Amino acid sequence: MRIGTKLGSALAGLIAATTMLPLAAHATPAQFEPSSQKIAGDFDGDGKADFAVWRPSNGVWYVIKSSNGQVVTQQWGTSGDVPVTADYDGDGRSDYAVWRPGNGTWYVINSTTGGAYSQQWGTAGDVPVIGDFSGDGLADFTVWRPSNGVWYRFNGGNQQWGTTGDIPV
Repeated sequence: MRIGTKLGSALAGLIAATTMLPLAAHATPAQFEPSSQKIAGDFDGDGKADFAVWRPSNGVWYVIKSSNGQVVTQQWGTSGDVPVTADYDGDGRSDYAVWRPGNGTWYVINSTTGGAYSQQWGTAGDVPVIGDFSGDGLADFTVWRPSNGVWYRFNGGNQQWGTTGDIPV
């Protein structure tokens, strides 16, 4: 069976990315901090991931839109925050979002309205996890707690899955 070009490229990228993880037996939990999660975002809603970086030193997002090559910047977040871009409002575009480990709060700029809001969900030591766990087309505020291996989803219940030393993916 022949793997399609796109799937083959995606698998090659996945294999390359996973070989860079610090999986040595001597690895410590500090090596698996929440900021190690990297999520591609589609900020212009064209169905393609955009090249984007978030600079913790100044809290600015730098995005090259795949639809037209336009470069946009957005100040959102501060040093110590964890970027958690996803589609929280269901418009097909990624929202600028950060999670602040110190207070367990999610800060989001809604891509539909441009309005900002925050939601406290999580606590120090949690790992924010991005995904639509409810199947409603919206990213859910979700954290995984390494101390007990429980996933906590805002307004959606908990799920024990994992143990100390695991990395949520």
